[in-house]
Amino acid sequence: MKIDETDRELMKRIQKDFPLRRRPFREIGEELGINEVEAIERISALSEEGLIRNISPKIRSSEVGYEASTLVAVKIEDERIEEAAEIINRYDGVTHNYERTADYNLWFTLHAETEERLNALIEEIEQRIEPEDVLNLPKEKKYKLHVDLDLEEVKDG
Repeated sequence: MKIDETDRELMKRIQKDFPLRRRPFREIGEELGINEVEAIERISALSEEGLIRNISPKIRSSEVGYEASTLVAVKIEDERIEEAAEIINRYDGVTHNYERTADYNLWFTLHAETEERLNALIEEIEQRIEPEDVLNLPKEKKYKLHVDLDLEEVKDG
């Protein structure tokens, strides 16, 4: 795929300050001198080529009422992993849930209003999925990573 300066500017724009509007692609397009349809078509093409993986929000859990969070590692029989993941995904405070090829083969992040509620949720999940073991791995220190890709390095087709 051949990308041009408009594609580069489009990728820069969506990674830095995505507008929370009813029609965000119209606003972005107008800023770049293209219409809404072209902005959407360009983003779709960039996605199909793998240059854009996804467009999604990053929510600061503490700013929406979740003061406690943790990473949970679960050791569960492989044949029960899908069932366990479905149960875990029903909880509002779960943000990521993924399988790993290791003894602890199901990992998820969990957020709650308080430490007490967080621990109660972990206990409840443990009772419902009946794993071999569960590790509660709360954060000890917050590291905020932010990466802005240098799109000048992206070469044309």
